[in-house]
Amino acid sequence: MVYFVIAFIFILQYNIPLFHISSFPVIPDLLFSFILFASFKYSRSKILIVAFLLSLIQDFQINFDMIGSITFSNLTAIYIFSSILLLKNSTVRNLILYLIIFVVLAFKYLIFYSILSFGKDISILTIANAIAVQSFLTISVVAIVNEMILPNKILK
Repeated sequence: MVYFVIAFIFILQYNIPLFHISSFPVIPDLLFSFILFASFKYSRSKILIVAFLLSLIQDFQINFDMIGSITFSNLTAIYIFSSILLLKNSTVRNLILYLIIFVVLAFKYLIFYSILSFGKDISILTIANAIAVQSFLTISVVAIVNEMILPNKILK
């Protein structure tokens, strides 16, 4: 079943129309949303290995000229998020979980777009705009899946 979901996500990810902010492609990161939900179920080491492999496949399919940029940003974000999940204070964790996910996503896209724009003449405002839109799109996918699709909400 998990393999079917991953295959479906890869097919859906590449069939969603993307738009550009300046020269940056912007699209909700469905694969990262799947990895984020899987991080609740699996151990930190397993999810980092899965994130590495799936992100590397995504790098080869989308970003062939800069292989490793998606992988590096995904691994960094998942490592930070899994570290936050280790917090035992569930009240604090539950109250600010969406905010934490948004901040981790913004950090992930900051790394990705910084690597993507290296050596190009692109304004910081354009990069910030792309980061905000990309983070908002991905957190929206996470919220919709969690609130409307999953029978038992993972993010409580």
